Amino acid sequence: MALKRGKLSVLIFSRNDIAEALGLIKSLYKAADEIVVMDSSDRKQHVALIAAKKAEGLAKLKILPIFAIGYPDPLRMYALQKCSNEWVLLMDTDERLSEKLVQDLNSIISSADASAFAIRRYEEMKEGKFTDFFTWQVRLMKRDKITYRGLRHEQPIIKGSLKRLESGDYYMEHRKAPNPAREWGYNKLEKLDTRLSYRMYNANMLGFLAKMTASSEREFDRSKAKKALEALLLGYEKLTLRGQADEISNFDYFFYHFYVTLGYSIKRGDAVSALQSGVSAWGRAKQVAAWRREPDSKELFEISKLINELGVTRFLELDREATIRTIYNRYKGKSQGIDLLITLLKDKYDRGYKS
Repeated sequence: MALKRGKLSVLIFSRNDIAEALGLIKSLYKAADEIVVMDSSDRKQHVALIAAKKAEGLAKLKILPIFAIGYPDPLRMYALQKCSNEWVLLMDTDERLSEKLVQDLNSIISSADASAFAIRRYEEMKEGKFTDFFTWQVRLMKRDKITYRGLRHEQPIIKGSLKRLESGDYYMEHRKAPNPAREWGYNKLEKLDTRLSYRMYNANMLGFLAKMTASSEREFDRSKAKKALEALLLGYEKLTLRGQADEISNFDYFFYHFYVTLGYSIKRGDAVSALQSGVSAWGRAKQVAAWRREPDSKELFEISKLINELGVTRFLELDREATIRTIYNRYKGKSQGIDLLITLLKDKYDRGYKS
């Protein structure tokens, strides 16, 4: 499909949250040339969203049905193919852009000298107001310059340069669900995607550092922080005779979670959380240690290694129209969410990888 140059598509994933989805659509409607909603809602809400489109005359809105696998990341490459414009703004229904950024979106892309832009996203509210804690999210991008691997909360792989929208008037607000792990069943998925080989451990450690800085790839590769951390990780592996394909040790699981938790705490300026980082990381490491003692531990690690190294999208071929159509028809009206994703992952492993 030939992309319409200089035009903007907004891409949204929605599931049973019609009010939030419509609020987001309306907030971006004037700035967008097209709004694509990948909707995994139950039939009643899906029909209601279509009815709302007609009732409110939202001609730019395109609603496409999709199955639910607990989180949208593995379906992003397929969804991007449904966008007809050169530029894509990726949004969740619990996010909103600042008014100034909405107003300036078209001027930003018309004068862009980058393949993608990172937007400051404020993550937490206290007493009805957002705190100063934010992360950089790559959400405004050229459609053909982006690759998602389908891992949770990943930053995309960008072909070309990345720039930050530095203006304090340009930002995103994140209205968090109260307990996403419980709501979306992330705890069920953790056995399958949190086990790490040393190759992925190194990549995740460096990826977290990149996410905190939102540097361009060239800037990040040249940064002293990146070079120092990379040298430390490789030196540690050589010293301890670790193999890239080996699963990391219990201590390394502790250190990894401590590094991430402490990093977020420092970013938030939360001294209490920073002091508790070690306790939190120890709890996560103990949980992984318990999983490693279970009878199917080896098989689950091999699945985790595959989806971390290949990506969920590539492993399940979720960027292919035929795959999406097959899964949609097979599981239409049946139980979906994280349970469906786990079923797909195990079935694929049993059919093609299990020795």
